[in-house]
Amino acid sequence: MKKGAVRALIVATMLLSPVVAQAGKTDVVARLISDGKCAAAVEKIDEWETRSALGAEDYDLRRLRAQAGYCAAKAAGTVEAYEAFVDRFSDWTEAKDARVRLYDLAFSAAQVEGTARAMKAFVARYPESPYTEQARRQEEAWSFEDAAKSGDPDTIQRWITEHPDSTLREQAWEAIVRAQEGIYLLTAGGQPFRIDPVLIGEGGMVAVPAGMPVAPELPMIGVNLPGAGRGETSEWWKLQALSAVSESAMRLDPVGPVGRMLGERLGVAPPGPEAGLMELGRAPGAHLARVATVKNPLALAAGCDGFARYALTLTPPGTAGVAFPFAVECPPGPAHTSPLALVVDVLDAAEAGHRDRARALWAQLENLPDGAPLRHWLASALGDPLQKLIDDRPGTGDWIAWVSTPTGVASAWLRADPEGARVMAARDGWTVPVGSSVVVGTSDPACASLLGSLGGTLFCSDGAPRPVALDGASLGWELPSPEALAAAGVKSAPKLDDVVSVAPRWEGELKARWVLKVGKKTVEVLGPAPAAWTRVAPVPPEVGEWLALQSGATALGLAPVTGEAWTLYRAFTGS
Repeated sequence: MKKGAVRALIVATMLLSPVVAQAGKTDVVARLISDGKCAAAVEKIDEWETRSALGAEDYDLRRLRAQAGYCAAKAAGTVEAYEAFVDRFSDWTEAKDARVRLYDLAFSAAQVEGTARAMKAFVARYPESPYTEQARRQEEAWSFEDAAKSGDPDTIQRWITEHPDSTLREQAWEAIVRAQEGIYLLTAGGQPFRIDPVLIGEGGMVAVPAGMPVAPELPMIGVNLPGAGRGETSEWWKLQALSAVSESAMRLDPVGPVGRMLGERLGVAPPGPEAGLMELGRAPGAHLARVATVKNPLALAAGCDGFARYALTLTPPGTAGVAFPFAVECPPGPAHTSPLALVVDVLDAAEAGHRDRARALWAQLENLPDGAPLRHWLASALGDPLQKLIDDRPGTGDWIAWVSTPTGVASAWLRADPEGARVMAARDGWTVPVGSSVVVGTSDPACASLLGSLGGTLFCSDGAPRPVALDGASLGWELPSPEALAAAGVKSAPKLDDVVSVAPRWEGELKARWVLKVGKKTVEVLGPAPAAWTRVAPVPPEVGEWLALQSGATALGLAPVTGEAWTLYRAFTGS
């Protein structure tokens, strides 16, 4: 071989030697992995990397090292092995599958250990795990079980503080009560308030205790006294309202503030316990009774003046008994969907003139299972609740009409329905609605003879209008039409300053009577009422027909009911 050819062969061999060496290393690692010697493969590549001997193709070897590491972790099959792999190879694609397996193994291990501490540690170590929420719930249940078994109120209270939103909150309250004798006000996971007993005096009088506990929301009451909750003593316990007599004394009241409000709203005697507005619900157990006031809808502001006072009373036979008084703050916001709240909504809708909506709300009440006691009470108190609460309920949109009869003036409360106008109540004399009350007659001597009313404005015998502020609408002061002026002999159009007075005139239809200054004299002009008058209070045809049919009577005026219909109606009828 020539000398030049030999030299070229030597140079080519030298250039190819690193590639051959590199290919040898990847083959070695691949054989180790295929033989299942994954840990040895990782160690081999680490050794080459330490000596900086990976070569130019080190990426392939690093990728093989990640594959080998995952192989080794699977072979070990332990939480520690998968954690070590994920920590070291987190950027490689194998880490995703490794994490899935890690979470499975770690959660299974925590379940096997079966302690709240293990579940708490799992959540802290793997917050991103798909098992985290399940682990939290398990920790909550197991830690509650441990706290309840301890019988230590402080331990249970610490659990409540650490789990403020737990669904086991009520059970935790009961566990605190079981751990210490007494009666306690339980609210929203906070420290229970002990309710001290007060002797019941003559006539149900109760002294106001210093520091009477106040619940910020509808409470539970935990009772842990000998015999409490047993069937033979259940009739000794009652939940009663307290009415303030003075700053230092209260009286037990069989009717709660909400029930009293309902009675006033309906115009009947307030409901007693049979309406289901104050109920006791007892939990099973020889020494624990739960008193639930959640069915007492204190969210109705009208029945809760700042806060409502109650007492759990214990009256064994032959004794005056003791009361455990407490108060509940009025919760903010709208009323909860409760039987009483629906009844109030029915009344509100009917009195606003929305009787179809009132019937729909009554249908909801009929479908409410815990509304049965209240529905039965309504039936006994009203006879036909649907008729009395809706059809016969005075509402906005009703009318008060005045007619002149041979014996004087009479007032009628009218309801205009498609089938006609019906009189819901009647009385003698003027009864004019003013805001949320009515005025009988007037105090102005000039109004001894009232000519009529329109849109809340009275027209008196002197022809001067006097606003009554029924609905805030003012009358338009239009001048008479040219035809009316011509009929009265007025040849030149008057100015507004020429108007002395304008008053309504009822001649089967609404007209107007103007008194105008024409030169040095006054002239009376009779003509159609200004259009603004009819816009103030458009009269339903049914009411107009009723007025026309009043034999021997002259229609004097009308006023629409725009204020508090029930309050106006009671004042109108004198009830």
